[in-house]
Amino acid sequence: MNAALLALVVAAPVVKLGAGSGLVLDDGVLVTTRQVALRTASAKVPLEDGGTLALVRSYDVENGLSFVLFSGDVEHATLDPQMPDAGAALTVVTGDGRYDALAMSPIAGGFGITIADAGVVEGAAIVDEAGRVRGLVRNDHEAMSAAELQRIMESLKAPEGRRDFARWRNLGISAVFFLGLCVWWVYRSKRLRY
Repeated sequence: MNAALLALVVAAPVVKLGAGSGLVLDDGVLVTTRQVALRTASAKVPLEDGGTLALVRSYDVENGLSFVLFSGDVEHATLDPQMPDAGAALTVVTGDGRYDALAMSPIAGGFGITIADAGVVEGAAIVDEAGRVRGLVRNDHEAMSAAELQRIMESLKAPEGRRDFARWRNLGISAVFFLGLCVWWVYRSKRLRY
């Protein structure tokens, strides 16, 4: 993996995406807000060392999230599903830097936040003193809780049996396609000879 990407994800696995940030939640999966993903014009994000990170986007309109797939081995976030207490000191970690924040009262699926002197914070991680991710910044005043992020990620994963079935199904489709291609080629070559 690129050294620049690893340097970006040392404290909290956050990657700069255009005019926002994304949080590495699982192997090969970043999560950010839908607005950040839509504003990220390029399908590749340039890294400091000259390398790039290829993006494949998937939108969750109901939750306002975008799941960005990438290849590489990067540490993923340690989520703390416990809701932070109102008034708790937190840190917002973006692709550009860190900003002090305070947790406010709980809201549906998350909690309110107050951020001091921040730039663009959408898609950034909110971490506590121990470095555990407590949420994902939706906008300047709201954050989605880590428990809600975990729930959404679990709902997106296919059951183990379904993954095996999909692999065998795709292998069967490929075998039938190539068999058909071979039959066509033989038929075509015989037809051209005579």
